[in-house]
Amino acid sequence: MDRKLKVLCFHPALAPYRVDFFNLLARQVDLEVAFLMENLKNQKLDQVSLRGQAHFKYRLLTQGFEIKGRLWRCGIGRL
Repeated sequence: MDRKLKVLCFHPALAPYRVDFFNLLARQVDLEVAFLMENLKNQKLDQVSLRGQAHFKYRLLTQGFEIKGRLWRCGIGRL
């Protein structure tokens, strides 16, 4: 039986330098990445293009709130 290790990763948002890393990791394990924001606060990256290059499972956790610069997201427990 050949089963891959399952990995769930939480990351703020998809950045260009992370796409290759996540794609490489997804070839080794069953990877799902949960992004906590649609885009980085201080950068406006082309997320449509970046997500088009993603060969891994991902989801956006955008429901929640922020207190003193810290994100609190709903749905993490279900993952």
